[in-house]
Amino acid sequence: MRQMSGRFFGRKRYHASLLILEAVGGALEEDADKAVLGAVDAVERIEKDRWDVRDKILEQLTDEQKSAADEVIEKLGPTRKLLDVGLRWRTEKRYPEARRVLNDLSFAEKKELRDAAQEARKELDAAWVADVPPEDRALVDGVIENAAWGRTSSVTMQEFILIGPRGLIESIPAGSRRRFDVAYVFLTDLFGRRPNPAGDRVTVYFKELWEFGGGTGGGKQINIGRAAPEKRGTRLDTGLLYHELTHCIDDTRPVLGGWHEGLANVGAAYAFEVLGQRADLAHSFAANLRDFRNDYVARDLAYWRIPNYGPSAGFFLYFVDTYARTSSPRSRTRPFTATSSRAACWPRQSAGTTARRGASPATSSASCTTGGSSAHSRKRARTRARACSRRRSRSTSRRSTRARATSVAGAR
Repeated sequence: MRQMSGRFFGRKRYHASLLILEAVGGALEEDADKAVLGAVDAVERIEKDRWDVRDKILEQLTDEQKSAADEVIEKLGPTRKLLDVGLRWRTEKRYPEARRVLNDLSFAEKKELRDAAQEARKELDAAWVADVPPEDRALVDGVIENAAWGRTSSVTMQEFILIGPRGLIESIPAGSRRRFDVAYVFLTDLFGRRPNPAGDRVTVYFKELWEFGGGTGGGKQINIGRAAPEKRGTRLDTGLLYHELTHCIDDTRPVLGGWHEGLANVGAAYAFEVLGQRADLAHSFAANLRDFRNDYVARDLAYWRIPNYGPSAGFFLYFVDTYARTSSPRSRTRPFTATSSRAACWPRQSAGTTARRGASPATSSASCTTGGSSAHSRKRARTRARACSRRRSRSTSRRSTRARATSVAGAR
């Protein structure tokens, strides 16, 4: 409905636009990436946008109306007769001309005349805004009484509330709902933040009347456009929903604008991995890395001009892809996990290197090798060190075997 309000505003149907805003609240949805629900200054923004539409109504004045008003102002001057003309035009609903006359009189030298004009102008403004043309009223009735509202229902999940056409949201597979709930757990853990710490659920709104082909996310709300009421089997465990969910969770403010959408793509790739959606994970990695190489590296752009979405996501995934490359099947299907495992096995700094960087060798050695002063931490560190040693040994053995095989093949 806010989108329709924006359309009416663009067509200069200001009364229709204002009526919809007063009916549903909120602001004109002129841009898909405007601030979302939950913003600190949301109330101030809503009030400001409504007054902007109201001002547009009061600013309407054609050249003919302006000429007619200016002619009377020049002829009569700042007199009581001019005030009477303004009042008569207000009664005749010639609002633009009457307002121009009264506005001129509101700066008259005589205080009595000035006060009367200002008071009359306030009454005129209220009457003009309330006098809705029949055409605008019909437009608003067509939006508010749309059959889509009768089909709108809701479904409650563990972490979400689904809103949209009844048939669409009730036919979402149970497994897909459960996977989306689990994705919330993993993504909030990845970014270290919950968008709803008070326990209220995040809403996922499938909008039937919103003709935007994608989705938006932020705060505690995800919006998906072009919801078809007859569609069945819609899934939640998709890249679009994971992407928008990441926008709700990720509250970082990256120094480069493109990284904001890039991190949302990274969140989707991570969700694919932890939930075992291997085909989607492989496609996500390949597409984002391709965009990174083709649309950023190959174009030799300045670092701060990295584009949104794929190129920015590929920037982050490049490191995951590079440092997860081992012969283990696990690294090919779970690159995030493999990268974390390899990072735990990287060689520790020597005491000399640590000292050159300004840290205490004893302190650094204790923190790197034992992980703490407790016996449990030391035991866990020794176990991890042995596991890393075994992995390096197996890797060395495999490289030696491959080298011997290559040597034999060359000799033959």
